[in-house]
Amino acid sequence: MPEQRRAWRSNALSLRKCITGLLILYCITHILLAITPSSYALALQLAGQEVKGLFLGTPRAIRSDEWMVLTPYYQIVVNNDFLMTNSLSPYQENLRSFQALPILDWGLIFKPYHWGFFVLPPANALSLYYLFMTLSFLSGWGILFRQFRLPLSISLLLAGTLYFSPMIQTWWTTNLGSFSLAPWWIISWILIENRVLRVSLTAYAIAAWTLANAYPPFLYSIGFAMVALTVCIRTDKLNAKRVADGLLALAAALGIFIFYFGDLIAIMRNTVYPGHRVSTSGGIGWPRMIAHLFPGVTTHSYEPLPGIPNSNAAEITVLSTFLPALTLALIDYSRLHTIIREKPLKALAFSVFFFFISCWLLLYIPPALAKLTGLSMVPTGRAVLAFGLMLNIICAVSLARAGIRISGLRLLILSAILFTGTILKLAVSKAAVIELYGYMDAIPYACMALLAGLWLSRATMPSTLLLAVFCAAFASNALTYGLFNPVQSAYPIFNNDRATTRQHMVNLGAIITNKGDIAVPGHFGAVLEGMGFKTVNHVLYAPQLDYFRNIYGNMDESSFTQTFNRYAHISIGNVTNPTLIAPDHVQLPINSFSGRRLLSGAQSSSPVVEILDSPPEGLEQIDRHGHIDSVSRPTDDRKALDLTGWIHARSDSSTKVRVWSSTPIQEVEISSHSRIDVAQAVSQELGNSGIRLRLHFRAPPSPEDRICIGIQDGEGIFSTVLFMNADHGCITLGRNS
Repeated sequence: MPEQRRAWRSNALSLRKCITGLLILYCITHILLAITPSSYALALQLAGQEVKGLFLGTPRAIRSDEWMVLTPYYQIVVNNDFLMTNSLSPYQENLRSFQALPILDWGLIFKPYHWGFFVLPPANALSLYYLFMTLSFLSGWGILFRQFRLPLSISLLLAGTLYFSPMIQTWWTTNLGSFSLAPWWIISWILIENRVLRVSLTAYAIAAWTLANAYPPFLYSIGFAMVALTVCIRTDKLNAKRVADGLLALAAALGIFIFYFGDLIAIMRNTVYPGHRVSTSGGIGWPRMIAHLFPGVTTHSYEPLPGIPNSNAAEITVLSTFLPALTLALIDYSRLHTIIREKPLKALAFSVFFFFISCWLLLYIPPALAKLTGLSMVPTGRAVLAFGLMLNIICAVSLARAGIRISGLRLLILSAILFTGTILKLAVSKAAVIELYGYMDAIPYACMALLAGLWLSRATMPSTLLLAVFCAAFASNALTYGLFNPVQSAYPIFNNDRATTRQHMVNLGAIITNKGDIAVPGHFGAVLEGMGFKTVNHVLYAPQLDYFRNIYGNMDESSFTQTFNRYAHISIGNVTNPTLIAPDHVQLPINSFSGRRLLSGAQSSSPVVEILDSPPEGLEQIDRHGHIDSVSRPTDDRKALDLTGWIHARSDSSTKVRVWSSTPIQEVEISSHSRIDVAQAVSQELGNSGIRLRLHFRAPPSPEDRICIGIQDGEGIFSTVLFMNADHGCITLGRNS
């Protein structure tokens, strides 16, 4: 017997060494390859570059807060040598924001996940940041569940199940700090016995958590759930000294938070968005509520089912797992009843907390009570995070303590629960079956089948079957949402093709303003700024009112404040006045900025003009054409004629514009300008396709004179123009209208 124990311990030690070795190897590989879950491939496409470094998966447009905002801000910080001011921006904005960035200030003490930026190349440091957060999530929640007295194996499986849950994965790349660092302050408070050390580390953990991603809805939701679960499960820790230490640590962390963000808090509280946003209760909708029991009931291939209004792949999700269904079908109810009867106060306390958050999701809560409890900061779409955490963790604790009972009848009940979720899709959406179901809907059934196979083998121990239940929950989520985020190398993020992007901006009709900034037609978020271009196009975490007053000083104060006093994406468009596209998106008129067109370093600003000696043939057969919008005579020159419009080609020296007239042409002046309308209606490549031709004749032209215009682009493709009367290529001046 002693020999068997020694052999078992030896095997266990060998297994731990093997797992540790594999983990270390994975971490090294992860950092060397600069792996991230970023959807930055979409930013490369938006900037006109080739997609590089995408190992696996699909970039998610819905994660624009990451690839269009957060990741470019990491580039901005690196480009500014980690200093606090963005000296490369027209706005000269402060880079200290509610989204943690690796800037050189005292707050770096509370950002260990960013320390790698000061010892590693940026790409590898960003990879380390994501790796740190993933390991922090899995280990932190695993340790917390151990403090909830769950076995080690179940604790790790539960942590993994939550990690691969829909809400965590769809919000991961921008809110990972809120999710990953949350358990550590509870862990410090529970585990550490020395009071000074307990207060210090708990305060540090809370400060690190809140500074990582200062987004109140998620912080409140997670904090509420963890406090509720700790109060209900670890009542043995609720003594006066430990509670006082917790409150002291909280006060210290709040002090650090306010001191660090003091100026920014004052600014953002007075913004129209998000500062004046007040959340109301109720209205979560029954589909999202039942999704906690039936994961996937509201989605098809990550996207909301047809007919679900005002939603997307992120907003439709909840923290759902297979665990509630497994608990409902397989838990040992007699043992559960005994546990509740032995600990009625714990059960009552949990019921009160759970009822409270449920009311916020489903019912009307008076605004005064909402403000008093802090719920006014939490939209119901974010409060589902608290509901999901409490539901899944209490199910896991109940299963682990009460155990399970598997029988043919119980497996049949489990099948019925899964089938009910499948059928409910028909009630959620009236779309065709092909739009409702996919391979992901079969994954829970496959996990159930494997569970049933283990039971039918009759050789499996009850403890092993319990572990298999948690494996089924983990596998279901991992197989479903494991590849929601892509596997993307960070090397192209920090080593991108600026020359190609510059040419892309030229093609879009970008201009260099009189101040030396670049205004690019279109919506780019912070992508261009992140690549090192000094663009008006940007994402402003905090309002930059002084900058916009210099341009729009004539706007009335109310309109100005309503438009610019907000967190905002700044885009450039073909509008007449600054326009609020969305609560977080302001579009500026391109006409607000005077200057000259941005030029490619290798090309001139305008096409080459050829004056022909004879009329070109075949223009009327060419079906690829631009348009002449106007033909007019300058008042100061009887021998000249002005033509304005656009050509179906790039407006640079690679394009030839051939002109012939029956009255000989002496000289042609040509200039180019942006045509956002053409880019939007025809092709983004035609953003700078606008032209103005001034034809100088040897004699004043007459109404009987003919003019012909043909174009050949750099690839040898021919096109022509439509005149105002719809003639192709050639026109008699008397028929120009």
